[in-house]
Amino acid sequence: MTSAPSVAVDVVIAVHQPTRPVERAVASVLDGTRAPVRVTVVVHNTDAEPIRRRLGDHLADERLRVVEYRDGIPSPAGPMNHGLELATAPYASLLGSDDAFEPGAIDAWLTAARLPGGEPADAVIAPIRISTGGEQAHPPARPSRVRRGLPLDPVRDRLVYRAAPLGLIGRARFAGLRFPEGLQTGEDQPFSATMWFTAGSRVVFPAAGPGYLGHEDQSDRVTFAARAVTDELRVLDDLLDPAAVWMRRRSDRVSVVTKFIRSTLFDAVASRVEDRWNSGTTAELAAAAARLRDCEPRAVGLLARAEGRLFSKILAGDAIAAELTPCSPSDRGCGALAPSSRTAGGWSCIRRLRSACTSRRSRSAGSCAAKRRQRRLVLRTGRLLTASSTMGEMQCRSQIDVR
Repeated sequence: MTSAPSVAVDVVIAVHQPTRPVERAVASVLDGTRAPVRVTVVVHNTDAEPIRRRLGDHLADERLRVVEYRDGIPSPAGPMNHGLELATAPYASLLGSDDAFEPGAIDAWLTAARLPGGEPADAVIAPIRISTGGEQAHPPARPSRVRRGLPLDPVRDRLVYRAAPLGLIGRARFAGLRFPEGLQTGEDQPFSATMWFTAGSRVVFPAAGPGYLGHEDQSDRVTFAARAVTDELRVLDDLLDPAAVWMRRRSDRVSVVTKFIRSTLFDAVASRVEDRWNSGTTAELAAAAARLRDCEPRAVGLLARAEGRLFSKILAGDAIAAELTPCSPSDRGCGALAPSSRTAGGWSCIRRLRSACTSRRSRSAGSCAAKRRQRRLVLRTGRLLTASSTMGEMQCRSQIDVR
């Protein structure tokens, strides 16, 4: 087989265990793409031979290369950075060893990367779909911008709610961008935020086209591993770095801090309600909440009332496990957790807030003027969990990773 004269996209797949179905991921790229691509499988801290056997006939394809990377660190940042360092194509793309690209996905993203004015996009956000059904509705960008293929605004289109950097990464602007190493989780947040908030960055989201396909047939994904609070929230050091590009403008800081509270902080609480609470948990969560509040106090004012009450209890060190009630899994996409109705405050789960949002939205559906006011409020404040929000905007959190 002859190799392509040039490479349009370098796809990086980091694999950490020989049991991962990496052959499925590789096949989705090599068999489902017309554009010239190259796939780099980075074997991380494990023997490469079993993984080579899994790849079978694909090893004969000159578009595939398998490299080893050993750093002794149980983090996906190292192997992904190594793969990015080996990339030379105009665009790079990340793919989890458990997942796949839908047929024609890369070709569609390259088409979307050609902007109406002729200039290339700096990043293309891939739509995320789940193999068992469903689609991740994030970022909750303005439909008109998405439909017309126009560059998105990091604040008005709430790009920060898309943490996973899946799609195309333009190397003309971001060739030196790397994941922070040493983190067990959350390393994708500062990476993506750099792409979204870098001045002049042209980001598009071809939501209707083929996308990234997340598979759920692996029960031990790194995303869902149990960790200490300090490890889970260590990414705050990078996110609150005064030198970060999103710290330069207040609107950018507000966006990043608000999103971190709603997803990462509340998730850290939710995952510990039943059996992972210890004597140090309350103090660690309170310290993290204080850092977020001190960085950008306005972010706390953008929280919904139920969220604000929960944040206040965390900040005060009162969010003990016995006083908190987790929502159903379908509600946790909102960072859903609230003080239990059994406590003195009589607070209920945040799913009641969702019901209230739905009924209020229905009552105002007949008024075009009300709809316009709602849209202006969302665009001006970025406030998602309010009566003016849509259900899709309330579910803007990815559980897909690239590990």
